[in-house]
Amino acid sequence: MFENNIIQECKLRLAKKVNIPLETLEALPYQSEKDCHNPFLYHNMNHLVNLLHKIKQKQEQDPNYLIVLDTDYDTDGIKSACVLSGGLAVFGFKHEIYIPSMANGYGLSPIAVDEIIQTHPNVKVILTADNGAFAKEGVSYAAQKGLEVFVTDHHPGNKEQLATAAKVIVSPMEPENTYPWQHNAGGCVAYKVMLAYATKYASDKLPLIQRLIVFAGIANMADMMPMRDENHIIVKKATNDLVAMRKENYIYPQTGLPYYDRLFTRLARLMEAKQERNPKKKLPLNEELISWHLSPILNAPRRVHDTPLEAFIYFFEEDNLSNQALTRLLDLNEEKSKLRDEALAAYYEALPQLTYPETPILSCPHGIVGLIANQLESPYAVAVFSTQHGTIIQFEPQDVLEERISCSARSQNIHLGTLIQALQQEHPEFQIEGGGHEGAAGFSLLTKYFKEFQKAWRDTQNRWLQSTDEHSLFKESAHYSVIFTTDDLNAPQTNDERILANGILVNANNPQSMKDLMEYQTWLESLRPYGQDFNPLLEAVILTSSTQSWEINPSFWQEKGFTLQIGSIRAVCFDTDLRNQTLELLEQGKTFELFGQLVFNNFYGRTSLQIQITNILS
Repeated sequence: MFENNIIQECKLRLAKKVNIPLETLEALPYQSEKDCHNPFLYHNMNHLVNLLHKIKQKQEQDPNYLIVLDTDYDTDGIKSACVLSGGLAVFGFKHEIYIPSMANGYGLSPIAVDEIIQTHPNVKVILTADNGAFAKEGVSYAAQKGLEVFVTDHHPGNKEQLATAAKVIVSPMEPENTYPWQHNAGGCVAYKVMLAYATKYASDKLPLIQRLIVFAGIANMADMMPMRDENHIIVKKATNDLVAMRKENYIYPQTGLPYYDRLFTRLARLMEAKQERNPKKKLPLNEELISWHLSPILNAPRRVHDTPLEAFIYFFEEDNLSNQALTRLLDLNEEKSKLRDEALAAYYEALPQLTYPETPILSCPHGIVGLIANQLESPYAVAVFSTQHGTIIQFEPQDVLEERISCSARSQNIHLGTLIQALQQEHPEFQIEGGGHEGAAGFSLLTKYFKEFQKAWRDTQNRWLQSTDEHSLFKESAHYSVIFTTDDLNAPQTNDERILANGILVNANNPQSMKDLMEYQTWLESLRPYGQDFNPLLEAVILTSSTQSWEINPSFWQEKGFTLQIGSIRAVCFDTDLRNQTLELLEQGKTFELFGQLVFNNFYGRTSLQIQITNILS
């Protein structure tokens, strides 16, 4: 029952869980940018690079010949603008940046084209990033206005909406694409374009372009791209660069090109300012610096008021405007958190009355609902809708005045892009518009069909979940978990025998076992970055029974949480509801299981193993 070779057994189970060969996992710490795919493997990449070079030659003859960059309004779009603007500045292209707005809808729209022409009358070419591949109407409209559109994107879409009027499309989702990895973020595709141009036409500039990888990595992490293949390499390099920027001896670029140099100094200043807002809480030194801090800040403006204006001003305008924008960015980040908390509180107050709690309607800015969707616990994929009317609505048609209603969706076990496409085919009357990736999506539908949509959303998932058994609580974690006990002689009691059958029993009083777990956890840290579709953190299970002897501190965190000492390992809980439930079950003498993750705890220079409790089963 007890595992003798804990390290090897954990590695084998991890390889099975993430569906990556063990030898590939063990090679991750040694991979570098040289292991990334050749950008010219993208379909149309060579064509795009040639077109850009012709534009460069035209600009040398006509200084008024202008390229305008059109990106998305989220962090991926902002970093796409950083990559393209920085790269084009290095190559000497004359270009400007169009600031998108959620109010105009996603992607290059006719409204956006008109605004680009009005703001930049000399525009001849629109270069998109993180949008455009399936913006058929907007691209066609631009062509009618005499503009050329070069598209770089990464979003899927219906073939009928493919922007065939574009001069060129480079995207992993372009129908004829054969690139070996289909999950680059928009900023990463833009980075590949700049690498390809430098390789073919400006090889002496390649070192400067390679430094832009930090923005491509932020884009990959922020857009929840699978943390596999070259994404893992790019985010790892980006994280290392971000950590290096926070050191006094970091050498910033000094090319004399403002659009390039200030990207790096302002990225560093953003981290510094975030730390100054909360000096007691040190910023992490891994990929969580992106996912928990940089990405939320850059996303804050469009979540609160629909446009990423402050983020674009911060990176691209003069110093006086940039400094004002930085303060505003941090203020908006705090305002965003307040709006999120208010909406969540309203949701949980109304939860008992909701027939379909996985598809609620909230009265809040549309940008906030994605944050709510991230936090709702549900066996189903979650789609949170926004409206300006009502609070939380048990839907009736008269309650929502908008003709179309929009949502942000999140999922841990259902491919959202596939789910949305299935509903589009099965229910064309819903007129669902939009799409997304595996774990995140955004779309809209006709309000009058919302009730029918709620039922179809759940019914479709039920069919899929039942056919794959992905609804099982133990399917993914039970085979990759350690079960802590303090007794070698007596089998611990459990409410579900699958836990004992599939987990690895570890005696928390056995020094060698704990040493092995420490070594394994150290190896796991070398596999960072973690992220979407790659979470190697080890599940920890604590079984309660009459044979267990615990030391419990119910007063931890001002009685909002609790700690347990199980042999030589400490477990902590920061969830007040979970604390109260645990104490009640202990007082009643019932058998139950606590679930959490095994992590490192660094305290005054001493590193130890710790269990962070996240769930309970009784």
